[in-house]
Amino acid sequence: MSSKKIRLNRIFANGTIAIMPIDHGVTMGMLRGIDNYMELIQNMLFTGLDGIVAHKGIVQKLLNLDGVERLNIFQHLSASTNFYEPNYKVIVSTVEEALRNGIDQVSIHLNLNVPQEREMMRDFADIAESCERWGVPLMAMIYVQNHILDVQTLRHAMRVAEELGADLVKIPMPEQTEFLENLIGHVNIPVLVAGGECSKDQKDFLTQIDRATSCGASGIAVGRNIFERENPQAFARIVTKLVHRTIDLQQACEMAMELK
Repeated sequence: MSSKKIRLNRIFANGTIAIMPIDHGVTMGMLRGIDNYMELIQNMLFTGLDGIVAHKGIVQKLLNLDGVERLNIFQHLSASTNFYEPNYKVIVSTVEEALRNGIDQVSIHLNLNVPQEREMMRDFADIAESCERWGVPLMAMIYVQNHILDVQTLRHAMRVAEELGADLVKIPMPEQTEFLENLIGHVNIPVLVAGGECSKDQKDFLTQIDRATSCGASGIAVGRNIFERENPQAFARIVTKLVHRTIDLQQACEMAMELK
């Protein structure tokens, strides 16, 4: 068994996974919930959350937390800011740097249908080659900008991620979640569904998550829909239980109602 396969098995030890990205600070600034990221992650350690995504500066600090080894930390390698060309992601870290930090998996963001698509695809290929060399799983966060997210578009994006060397792919939640039934299974890598902006309707959000995993998604990558809540720790516990199938949708909604 290859070192990459061993690491992937560790990530998916629970079958389906719930990951919380907290890499938003570079792009969007000081969002509610990640202003004190050390406290946030400390509170997440016993929620059942499977992993987080963070940039290298935060990763290096989080490694000082007792119990952080419970989480699969993905070091995020690409970035941009909302100040200038936010859709153009540049490489700001390396696979080798992640390994020096003790991190076993990395992620990269690729935007398609933008002027810099070719440059980002070239960067993606270079990162994928490094991941293959070192046996490090690569998660691709792939988005098609300024385009309707229909089935064919998302299938194409997922195929790009797989063919360029991703080991798992994160896609945006389709506006019509029934699309997922026609998406999952068209690639041979695990598919994670993103949470997007924080939804005011907890029941609707939990329903989307439940439908995604029921359609075969291997898990979720949800940031703002967890850390921007009034009680992110409790909501993360509900979401992870739902993803891991230890509670059903009705139980999850009832538990969420009690948080209000």
